[in-house]
Amino acid sequence: MFWVFWYLTYLAAYDYGAAFINMNVSGFNVPLSWFDSLNSMTCIALGPVLGMLWFKLSKTAKGDLSLFKKLGIGLGLLGAAFLMLVFAEFSRGVGASDASKASLLWLIAFGLLLSVGEMFFSPLGNSFVAKYAPNKMVSVLMGVWTFATFIAGKSYGYLYAFASKFSVIQAYSVIPAILFVATVMLFVFDKKLTTLLEDDSDEVEDALAS
Repeated sequence: MFWVFWYLTYLAAYDYGAAFINMNVSGFNVPLSWFDSLNSMTCIALGPVLGMLWFKLSKTAKGDLSLFKKLGIGLGLLGAAFLMLVFAEFSRGVGASDASKASLLWLIAFGLLLSVGEMFFSPLGNSFVAKYAPNKMVSVLMGVWTFATFIAGKSYGYLYAFASKFSVIQAYSVIPAILFVATVMLFVFDKKLTTLLEDDSDEVEDALAS
């Protein structure tokens, strides 16, 4: 789910940004292609910060955030990113012509939120497999994670084509709603999911060892 909507953000940003965002800053027209660099810069700048935060949390009595809570936060931040486009549409006037532009700050906020969401979600795939997969199946399951990302990369275009049939408000309100529901479910069922995961991991390991 995360990667399908994450890839979708770039189509959304480029289409909406080109038509409805004021890219002019003090007489300088900011190239929309610079949006690509925002993700990289955010990851470089905040990577060490989040790394230090998680390290400090791991040393506390409660420990670091669970895998499922981090997944939930990543989904929630991605949902919040799509809301920035909704707020941008409200700020310029819902359904107004492309002569009415929204502030560039909405697009920047959009990029920052999706990048931080990626930083919560993206590292968990390989670490999840490495931690819980039986030793004999680690390489195979690493491939499954990569294949799932490939499927997301192939399918988001079809989703965007479907979403484009609806207005900005409709499409970019439904997407965050789906992501927020997933976030709530991950937090609500965090302990149950963690328990099931650890129990199943032990059972599979024992079965392969015997």
